[in-house]
Amino acid sequence: MPVDPRGTWATLRDAYGALTWHEIIQTKWSNFLQIFSAGLDMPRWLWLAGTTLVSGDAARYQALSASLRGQLFFQISAPIGAFYLGLPAVLLVARREAAAARFVLVTGAAFLMTAVVWSLAMFKAGSTITHQGTLAMPLMAIAAGAVGLYALSPWLAIAVTAAEVLISVSLYGVGLPGDFVQVIQRPMLNPGMALVAILGAAGVILACRRVGRQLGA
Repeated sequence: MPVDPRGTWATLRDAYGALTWHEIIQTKWSNFLQIFSAGLDMPRWLWLAGTTLVSGDAARYQALSASLRGQLFFQISAPIGAFYLGLPAVLLVARREAAAARFVLVTGAAFLMTAVVWSLAMFKAGSTITHQGTLAMPLMAIAAGAVGLYALSPWLAIAVTAAEVLISVSLYGVGLPGDFVQVIQRPMLNPGMALVAILGAAGVILACRRVGRQLGA
């Protein structure tokens, strides 16, 4: 694209000056909805994918998987999935788990404030996608959701985490078409990096358990 000689404020003035207040508000609202819309599709996808697997329609299942992989690639809320449930769940045990409630509320508030600022900052409608934002947002939401679920019930947190892992395996294992790997010249699984990932995950879990004991959880 050719270099625009205008400065920042002149560009903003010209761009927004061509819009009505209604168009500006509608654009910002669509940006905000874009952040959360992907999470609403997961229950429907699970139902369709489950019935498709039972029926043995591999082609349709691969198409469904490709659609959800696209959402995971672009949408902030898609990777968060069921961890959103942990945000309101912690309110049920806020008095008994005060430290967990504080963490969830502060982290959730940071997520929401970031979503508002991001929605206002983006000029085009529907432009709040992962590649034009910060990966801290899904990480914050997943962390807050996991803590909230664990405060309500450790087994519930484990079940939700296991379900999310199962969905990932279904999408990037079972759901991949046969020619997907052919476009990549190198092996998709590096044994050394896989070992590092497993050890790292185990280390994080042990560290979290230690912090939990120190907090009296």
